Amino acid sequence: MRKNAASNAYMWRVGPAMVGYIICLLGSRTLLAMHPTGTGVIALAVLPALPLCVVVWAMGRYVTEERDEYLRAQFLRHATIATGVLLAVTTIWGFLEDADAVRHVPFYWTFILWLMALGATQIVARVVRLVQGETP
Repeated sequence: MRKNAASNAYMWRVGPAMVGYIICLLGSRTLLAMHPTGTGVIALAVLPALPLCVVVWAMGRYVTEERDEYLRAQFLRHATIATGVLLAVTTIWGFLEDADAVRHVPFYWTFILWLMALGATQIVARVVRLVQGETP
């Protein structure tokens, strides 16, 4: 992602959200280990998802704020590829689970897998540009 106003705003939104995610994840897991009851369990279980919802919101804002059509199209292309990877992996995994060939993986891993696929597509695109002699 090239640096401009939209990408800077995106980084300032996503960075703190990811730090918040780590803090919420560690905090909620620590407190859930104490076996709370009632609505506290639900609140603690949902807590780490909230910063990830901010990341989704930040991505949507980036797409609407990015004025460079090429950069916006590149981001959407990478997000589409990441979505395809996610759909393929989760579909295959689901069939493997049905056959009792693999263990169940919690559903929240889908977003993490999608983020990893998004990052991988951006890295591959950057490497391709470098190999082709283009500036990053």
